[in-house]
Amino acid sequence: MAILMSPSVSCDSQMLNCTDFCVVCGDKAIGKHYGAVACNGCKGFFRRSVWQNLQYTCRFNKQCNIDKDHRNACRYCRFQKCLADGMKPEAIQNERDRIGSTKRRKRSIGAVDNVSDYERTPSPKAPQDVGNTTASRRLIEVLMDIENRLVSNQSMTALLRDGQELSSRQRAVNHLIGWTSMLHPLPDIPLGDKGLLLKEAGPSFSLVSILQRSYSLSHLVLPNDQLLSLSSIQQPELHRAVSRILDELLTPLRRIHADQAEFSCLKALILLSPDNVGMSASSKDKLKEARDALLKALFTYLSQTFAPLDASLRISSLLMIIPAVVSISLSIINDPTLSEIFGMGERSKKDDQCKADGSQIENVVSDNMKAATDAIMAQLMANQQLLLNISSGSPPSSSPNILQPYQPYLPATTMSVSVFASSYFLS
Repeated sequence: MAILMSPSVSCDSQMLNCTDFCVVCGDKAIGKHYGAVACNGCKGFFRRSVWQNLQYTCRFNKQCNIDKDHRNACRYCRFQKCLADGMKPEAIQNERDRIGSTKRRKRSIGAVDNVSDYERTPSPKAPQDVGNTTASRRLIEVLMDIENRLVSNQSMTALLRDGQELSSRQRAVNHLIGWTSMLHPLPDIPLGDKGLLLKEAGPSFSLVSILQRSYSLSHLVLPNDQLLSLSSIQQPELHRAVSRILDELLTPLRRIHADQAEFSCLKALILLSPDNVGMSASSKDKLKEARDALLKALFTYLSQTFAPLDASLRISSLLMIIPAVVSISLSIINDPTLSEIFGMGERSKKDDQCKADGSQIENVVSDNMKAATDAIMAQLMANQQLLLNISSGSPPSSSPNILQPYQPYLPATTMSVSVFASSYFLS
């Protein structure tokens, strides 16, 4: 059976035994990738990092141990080790330039026995497929940009509070408000439908944010930066909740080595759920269309790194996480103590104090949110001709954007979202 390989996965039988170990993490290598003997995981990580121009930060001293079991603990140190061990970013661009002709040439060569079927490279894409691939990547990048800008905005908000500590609840609500202000089509749906969506999806969204912050650590990081370590928990209910989060959510996510793009997609999928009782049919249709488009974009994005079957299995694994997220978040909000700890509970005295003296701060946050929104929309408008309606599969010249440019939001608009969300989560 003929097996196709990308240029970076070639394996010279005289010089390289494919049972050698990855020079980056020590896992079993399957070939030479971008100048170094590496496993498929490190190859994919390096390629995504270069393609998306991702910037990482080490939380420690930039000397993290990178091995098979801990390679996802610090993406900064992992990427630096990829570079130090010989992986070349320019080889990725060379691969993109050569990949079409290389695939056709290798198709005529025949079988390569030392690479599995799961390393098969997709066949060359038609122009429309290339457009869909570009649009999919841009959509994923926009979601990640929303996340990155909101994290920066949250840090700025904390500084403006003059040292006043925000509760988990308030930080979770602020983060949720930011996403609903910028994720298409949420700014366009009626306020009543938006309220139903926020009330239904808010706890699950907040829990995924906790998972994202805790992914590479041995403990949970709450929205207010407090840490929860399972070994130090005495309360049975809290111990049970943290155990479920670790076993049913973080362990499966770590097993598939979920990246930041996939976390952003999980958040968006939760917010784009059309299964809300009482929501208008038009809003449900908009949410379903956006959700279907995102799923197709995610599949196309993953297919750039994984074989089609592996990409499908990976999406299935991510989708299977969502029911567990919903179940655990419901158990948390039904317990007043847990809901306050995790930022999903009733309004606390600290929240009241923040609300009482925070009107000027909210105006600044509103302006910051508008600036973040405008920056993202400027990026979208610059790429307007390339963004497709992935769900329709139409060519760029005739297909509308699934991420149509938003109208610039006035501070009052963002404030109305803030007040509206607070009526559901802080009262």
